[in-house]
Amino acid sequence: METQLIEKLDPIAIAGIRVRTNNKEEMTHRAKIPGFWQRFMNEQIPSKLPNAVGSEVYALYYNYESDSDGDYTLLLGVRVESLDIVPEGMTGILIPGGKYLKCTSEKGSIPQIVYKVWDEVWDREGTFTEGKRAFSYDFELYDERAASEDGAQIDIYLSLK
Repeated sequence: METQLIEKLDPIAIAGIRVRTNNKEEMTHRAKIPGFWQRFMNEQIPSKLPNAVGSEVYALYYNYESDSDGDYTLLLGVRVESLDIVPEGMTGILIPGGKYLKCTSEKGSIPQIVYKVWDEVWDREGTFTEGKRAFSYDFELYDERAASEDGAQIDIYLSLK
């Protein structure tokens, strides 16, 4: 990780598509996330949200069964003005405000930088000098910095207790 810092966030409304998975399955040929990202891009999900705000993409991890070993839900989506209008087949979630550890990746290709940050998070088993992971709402934020093919950079926000 390039940098880490604590941020107090206001609630964020996002909407998109979701899938249920776990880290063990994601390390096998049965991984769901790569195909899920492809679906998100191919179906142009952001363009189907009438009240989308901005162009940033959120990969929200929530509904944790336990910790990094259990099942969780991944929602790929964008920020929306409100959750009043969520198209059929999509899900809207309000990421609660609170204390988050912001981890900024190094620069590189998306798969490599994302895996590297999560690998460092898993190595720490959810404990940081800034606090313990809450395993409630964690998300990756893909903004304009993520557009570079080999110089991309993202932020990962971890909910803290």
